[in-house]
Amino acid sequence: MKWLKWLILILIVFQIITYFWIKHSLPQQIISTLEENGCNGYEPYGMDLPMEYFINTESMSTVYLSSKENPSKGFNKVKVTLIDTSPPLLKISSLRWEISGEQIKTHFFDCWKSK
Repeated sequence: MKWLKWLILILIVFQIITYFWIKHSLPQQIISTLEENGCNGYEPYGMDLPMEYFINTESMSTVYLSSKENPSKGFNKVKVTLIDTSPPLLKISSLRWEISGEQIKTHFFDCWKSK
């Protein structure tokens, strides 16, 4: 029975680490994708990662980006769909994400270069 307690503790700690890793790395991945498509001059400010991510296969998140050239302009609040097919409460950061075309048109219409 003692090993079961340790296993549960390890899984909980691992999920906490995964949560903060995603909150840190996903905004950087989005910035890289924007730069690859001609939208330079943004930096990540943070993101909302709902706890439902650990249970649902698909969840919505908001990534906050600020302009390097004009920080007083405010934030772009980009809605991102997170998709992770790992079993509930066993997320291992194998997620995929997507930004809808509507979000790109709304926030990056002036710089996005379609391929």
